[in-house]
Amino acid sequence: MRQLFCAIFVVALLTGGGSALAQKKSKKAAAKNNESVTEAPKPDVSKPGAVAVDSTALLQEYVGAYNVTGTSDFSQAIITFENGKLYGRADVQPEAAPLTPTATPDVFSIYSPQGSLDITFLRDENKKVTALKFFLNGTEIRGQKAK
Repeated sequence: MRQLFCAIFVVALLTGGGSALAQKKSKKAAAKNNESVTEAPKPDVSKPGAVAVDSTALLQEYVGAYNVTGTSDFSQAIITFENGKLYGRADVQPEAAPLTPTATPDVFSIYSPQGSLDITFLRDENKKVTALKFFLNGTEIRGQKAK
């Protein structure tokens, strides 16, 4: 169980249209061949199901160490914010994997060749993020945000 969780947090697939360097190279190649390059349309966030999590302040709400229960393989899930993105890892891992926002508020996904995992962040009555939960091999794992 520990290996699957670690693999999910460490080995994530890149999403979101590729790196800026790859996009720049594509534009140069198209210009060289006298072709036009069209940028991908931005999502219309007014439509149901659209994903738009671009507020640094909103993403910062999720950052922290969460003391987990439901497993003895690790004791904390650690969520960080770097370069405009959220990342997650177990305390037994040296590297974090990106969290991808879903169409559902407070739910993020992590992808790897071994599978995917949805993490749901929980809020208290004051709308503060206080915990997270996810299912691993059919077991619910919960983590209370450390103060």
